[in-house]
Amino acid sequence: MFALNVEALGPELIGRHMDWLHLPIRDVSVPGPEFERAWSAHSEGLRARLRRYGRHDLRRATEPSR
Repeated sequence: MFALNVEALGPELIGRHMDWLHLPIRDVSVPGPEFERAWSAHSEGLRARLRRYGRHDLRRATEPSR
């Protein structure tokens, strides 16, 4: 992220009330152990959002409840 000058991306998204999940995969590579650990921690929550909101309406997944 530093090389692309986007190291503030996470804090910027959080400041706009979006969730930030950083699950990096090195370019031209396969997921490594760090990704697998992060995926294990977050995959069920992401799948639950897809089930609840669908693929095209995930933006609602981070809106405050009404």
